[in-house]
Amino acid sequence: MDFPKEVTLEELRGWCKGESLRDHAVMVLIPEDLEIMQIEETMQTIKCLGRVRVRGRIFRENLKCFLVLCETKEKIDPNLVPPEVLPVSGTEPWKIVILSGEDCAEKVQNPFQNDKTIIEDSQAMFSSAVSTNSSPDAIIRAVGDLLEKTGRTSSETGGYRRLRVFSGTIPTPSGEEQFEHWMEQAWLMVEESEGTVRVKKRRIMESLRGPALEIVKVVRDAETDVTPEKYLDALERAFGSAESGDDLYFAFRLLQQLAGEKLSDFLRRLERALTKVVQREGIPADLRDRVRVEQLLRGAVGADMKLLHLRLRERKTKPPNFLMLLSEIRAEEEYETSRAKLKTRFATMITKSQIAVDCKSTSSPNSLQRKVTGKDSREDGVSSLTLKYFCYNCGEDGHIAPRCQNSENKDKVIQKLIRSNRKMKWGQKEMPSETEKSNTSCSAKKSVVSSVGEKPIPEGLIGPPTTVQLLINGQPWSALLDSGSQVTIIFEKWYRKYLSEVPVHPVSGLAVWGLSGSSYPYIGHVEVDIEFQEKAIGGAESLSVLALISPGPTSPDQTAVIIGTNASLFTRLAQICKESTGTDIAHTLGIQVEHYF
Repeated sequence: MDFPKEVTLEELRGWCKGESLRDHAVMVLIPEDLEIMQIEETMQTIKCLGRVRVRGRIFRENLKCFLVLCETKEKIDPNLVPPEVLPVSGTEPWKIVILSGEDCAEKVQNPFQNDKTIIEDSQAMFSSAVSTNSSPDAIIRAVGDLLEKTGRTSSETGGYRRLRVFSGTIPTPSGEEQFEHWMEQAWLMVEESEGTVRVKKRRIMESLRGPALEIVKVVRDAETDVTPEKYLDALERAFGSAESGDDLYFAFRLLQQLAGEKLSDFLRRLERALTKVVQREGIPADLRDRVRVEQLLRGAVGADMKLLHLRLRERKTKPPNFLMLLSEIRAEEEYETSRAKLKTRFATMITKSQIAVDCKSTSSPNSLQRKVTGKDSREDGVSSLTLKYFCYNCGEDGHIAPRCQNSENKDKVIQKLIRSNRKMKWGQKEMPSETEKSNTSCSAKKSVVSSVGEKPIPEGLIGPPTTVQLLINGQPWSALLDSGSQVTIIFEKWYRKYLSEVPVHPVSGLAVWGLSGSSYPYIGHVEVDIEFQEKAIGGAESLSVLALISPGPTSPDQTAVIIGTNASLFTRLAQICKESTGTDIAHTLGIQVEHYF
C-alpha cells in the first residue's frame, strides 16, 4: 500500500503531541479493523520496540485504512525499525510510520514553535503594561498577573480528582458508584471546581458509560449551548427517584428511631431524607430547621431524657440549625456515657469495700464481736453508704430502679427501708444484715455473741390499696386513687386496648418525677370522661379529666389507671362532707375548691 508520507507524518506528530509521546511512539497502518490483542502481538515481533501497547486508533476515509498509535517500551531508533511488518494472520504487510531524528531534535530545540498563543498573550500583556506605564512597579505587577494566570490555568486543567464510573445499570456492577453517591460528587465538582464549563462537561462525560452516556448524548444533541447542570438534571430525571416532593415529605414524617440507634445517628438519617425533600420542593427551605426539630421530637422514642435536657419543645419557634443541634446532642450523649462509667466505677468501689470488710470480720473473732455490739465505726460508714444507694425494685446495691434488670424483690426492699429508718432513729446504730450473718463464721463465747432472729413485718405497716370502680369513656375498670399524684396516668397498653380511638395530644415543658428520683416518661395526654359510682361522690356524675399516656411498668399486678388530684374527686368528697355534716375539711386538707369549680 502506498500512502502520502507527509500526511501520515502530520498525523503522527499531532497524535504524539496530544498523547505526550515523543521517543516511544510508532504508528502503523492496517487495512481492516482488528482486535487490540492481535495488533500488539504483531508489533511485538519487532524486537527493537520491546513491549508494545496500543494507545489509540482511528479510521481515515481518504486513506481507506485504520491508523493505530502504539507506545513502545524501548526508545525508537529509526535505523532499526523496519518500514513494514508482516501480521501474524499472514495477510498483506502493514506500513510503519515513525518520526525521524530531525523531527525529534527540532521539537527539543524549539518546544514553543506551535504554542504561538502563549507568546502572543505574553507580548500583548507586556506591551500594554509598558505602553501605559514603563515604571518598574508596573512591570513587576504585569509579571505577577501573568504568573498567577498561568498557575491557575495549569491547576484547573490537571489538578482534579476524576469522578468514579457510573453507567446506570442495575444491579450496580463492581467498580462503579451508586447513583446517589455519584450525583453528590458530580454536583460538588460542578459547584466548587474553578474549571470552565467545557472542562466540567468533559469530566462528566468521561465518567459515564452505557445508558447514562446515552442520556447525556441526547441532551447534547438537543441543545447546542448545554450546561453541566442540565446534564445532571437529565440524569436525575432518568435514574433518580420518581417520587414527588409530597411523597418524600410523607415518608420523612414516618421516620422513627431504631432500636439501639443513637440519637445523633438518627438525626443524620433525618437530615439525608430532609435534603431530598427540600430538593424536590416538598417544603420551603426556610422551614427546614423547624421541620427537622418536629420530626426529631416525634420519632425519637428512646431518648426522652435527652430531649428534655435540650428543651427542644420550647425552642421550636427558634430552632437550631443542623450543626448546632448535632453538636448539642453529641455533647449530651457524651455526658450520659461519662455518668454511666462513673456509676460503674462507684459500684465497683463499694463492692470491693464490702469484700474487704467481710474478709476481715471472718479472720478476726474480735472484729465480729465489735460488729455485733455496734463498735466498728468503719463498717457503719460503709453500711450507711450502701443504704443510701440501692435499687427500689430488687433491693440490690449499686444501681437504681430505672436501670434495674433483675426481678422484683419487695421483701428485700422493705427490709432495707426498715433498717434505714431504724438507723436514722437510733443514731447510726444498726443491726447486722442477713448477708453479714450468713457469710461470717467464727468461734466465739456465747456470753459475747448474741443471736438475732429475723423479725416479721409488723401488722399495720402496709395498708390496703385505695381502688375505686369507675367508668372511663363507658369502659368499667378498677382505678387506684393516689392523693400524692397531681396527674392522672393511663398506661399505654390499656389505652391501646380500650381507648385507641381517642387522639393523643403532645405535651411540652412537663416533667413527672417518681419516688425513685428519676423522670417518668410519657407519650402525650388524652381527654376522657370518667364517671364515678354514686356512693363515691354522692350521685352519678361524669367528669372530663386530662390524663397522661405513659409506658407500663415492668413489674406485674399494677393497676392500669391511676387517678390523681386533677380529677377533682377529693374536692368533690370534701364538698359532700360539708353538705352532710356541716364540717369544712377542705381548708384542713389544703384543698382549694374554687380552683376546680
